[in-house]
Amino acid sequence: MINKRQKQKIIKAFGNNYSQPIILLLNRAKITNRDGNPYSSESIRHIVGGNRNNERVEKKILSAAEKKLSKTRV
Repeated sequence: MINKRQKQKIIKAFGNNYSQPIILLLNRAKITNRDGNPYSSESIRHIVGGNRNNERVEKKILSAAEKKLSKTRV
């Protein structure tokens, strides 16, 4: 489950409109929902908001956010 601190890190990395960049990231990694479809913006908001637990997606999002933020620090 994503906590408030992690959510702030995600917003800092992807901006306030984080759903679309995250959907593109998941699509490139071929991570889909249980039906084999791309995640919706609503699902991403629920996951990032900590309302829905999805360990695989959370790990990918947090990893990408950390990578993106480390590039901006250099």
